[in-house]
Amino acid sequence: MRNPFSQGLVVGFITIVIGLGSLYLAHGSDMSDTSGTAGLQSIGQPGGDAVSLKVWTDKEPGQVFKQGDRAVVSFQAERTAYLTALAVSSDGNVHVIFPNKELPNNMIQQGKVYTLFGDDSSLRLETGKYVRNAGIIFFLSSTPFSLDPLKTTGDRPYLFIPASATDKINELKDKLKDISRKPGFNRVVLPLTGGYGQNLEPKFSVLSAQPSDVLRKDLSGGVESSTPETLTGSAGVKPKPLREQGHQR
Repeated sequence: MRNPFSQGLVVGFITIVIGLGSLYLAHGSDMSDTSGTAGLQSIGQPGGDAVSLKVWTDKEPGQVFKQGDRAVVSFQAERTAYLTALAVSSDGNVHVIFPNKELPNNMIQQGKVYTLFGDDSSLRLETGKYVRNAGIIFFLSSTPFSLDPLKTTGDRPYLFIPASATDKINELKDKLKDISRKPGFNRVVLPLTGGYGQNLEPKFSVLSAQPSDVLRKDLSGGVESSTPETLTGSAGVKPKPLREQGHQR
């Protein structure tokens, strides 16, 4: 004869598990992976000769991002290397944010701190919705590699590959696999961590100077915000002596 008390414990445990699962899904209702780009974060395995890369944001240690926060990203390699960085949106679009139109050369110098999305750049990074496995992925090696198909063309500030362009996505995967076989290969993921330990989706925009204003435009061409901002210095990725805490591998 079954013990009613033990049956009650089992039912209670199942109820708790279902409740926790519902809470998790509530924070990430659009967190499903897309088949075409799901494997990008796991391409290649760093070896013993991997170039060490330190990456971090402008958040202080222990602070988390909220939806809509602006973010500035910095990185530093322990030796001269060649790097590309990308992010995959929840709908499968790929944003290759480095190299970009402002800085087309992907060689980074030993020990120098580089900053992306700072005040001297026309590119902006903000945090979006909660998603699973979100982050900016850095791929690097100690030997040069061709920038095709990683470089932007035309007027776009960086390379954008829509999820529907399966041929281009596959071409990108092949390029990343080729990089992963090079000496010194390393892969580092920088998450934009929000509340509850979950990650926030990176959202990118570009500032376009107008005669009477500066408009923040999304990369599909629409105006996202008309809040004036002042651009100072030369556009691009500029070394800055920021904090040296962050993710390192």
